[in-house]
Amino acid sequence: RTLIDITTQCLSCLMHSDTEACINALLDTSVAHSPHFDWVVAHVGSCFPHTVITRVLSCGLKDFNQHGSEDHSAKTPKLNSVVGILGHLAGSHFADIRSALLELFQWSLRSENHDVDGETDERSATVPFLLQLASLSPTLLRALTTDVLQTLNPSMLPHLAVLAPGWCEYFGGSQALEDLIVHLALGCEQGGTQILKLLLDAASPLEDSDLLMDSQVNKNIKLIRREILELLLQEIDHLIRSNMPGNCSIPLLGSIKQEMSIIQPLLLSRDPIRVQTAVRLLALLGYHSPAVLV
Repeated sequence: RTLIDITTQCLSCLMHSDTEACINALLDTSVAHSPHFDWVVAHVGSCFPHTVITRVLSCGLKDFNQHGSEDHSAKTPKLNSVVGILGHLAGSHFADIRSALLELFQWSLRSENHDVDGETDERSATVPFLLQLASLSPTLLRALTTDVLQTLNPSMLPHLAVLAPGWCEYFGGSQALEDLIVHLALGCEQGGTQILKLLLDAASPLEDSDLLMDSQVNKNIKLIRREILELLLQEIDHLIRSNMPGNCSIPLLGSIKQEMSIIQPLLLSRDPIRVQTAVRLLALLGYHSPAVLV
C-alpha cells in the first residue's frame, strides 16, 4: 500500500511533464508481470482516470502499430495489459473509457497536414486496434457499441472504404476482417438495430444520387455490406439450429428483439433487401422465441 501511494504521488508530480514515459513505465511493468500487476496500474490510474485511460490507449496503439502487422498470429506485447488495465478501471470509470474510445476513433478519421512522424500510420492502425480490444474484452465491446457505433452513418462509409484496405493488413486479409466484424456484431448486447440499419442503408440498390459520387466505391461498399449482412444472418441461423430451442443466447438477436417496432416496418418497404432481411430475422426470432411471431 505504501509503495502504491509513493508511486501515485510520484506520478502526480511527473504526469504533466512527461506523461508518456510514466505510462510506458507502468505498462512495461504490467507486461512483465501480467495479469498480477494490472490491478496496481488500474488502482494508480483511478487517481487521474482520464489522463491514464487516454495515455494507456495511446501507448497501446503505438505498440500495436509497431507490432500488429508483423505477425498476424501473435498479439502485440502490451495489448493484453491495456485490456486488463481498462477492465479494472471500467467498474468505476466506464464513462471515461467510452469517451476516450470515441475520441480516439474520431481522431483516426481526421487527416492532418502537420502530422508528426508515425502519426499517420497510427491513425490507420486505430480501427484495427479498437477491433482487437473489443475482441478481447466484452466490456470494451460494450463501450464501443455505446458511443462509437452511434456515430456511424452511411455518409461516412466512402471515407471508411478508402481506409479499409490498410486495416486488412492487421488481420491477414479481408476475409479475416469480415469474420471478426461478424463475430463482434453477434456479441453486441445493444445497438443491434443500429448495426442492421447501417448495413441495410449501405446495401440498398444504387440511387441516382449515388451516381454523382464515385460509383465504383459505392458499388464496392454495397457488395461488401450485403456480404456482411448475409454472413451475419447465416451465422445466427447456424447458431440457433445447432442448439436446442431456448438454449442459444445471441446478444445481437436479443438486442434486435427489444426493438421489434423498428423491424416490423421493414416488411412494408419497397426495397426487397429490407423485406427479405426482416422476414429472415422474424423467422430466426420466432424459432428462438415463438411468442415473437404471435
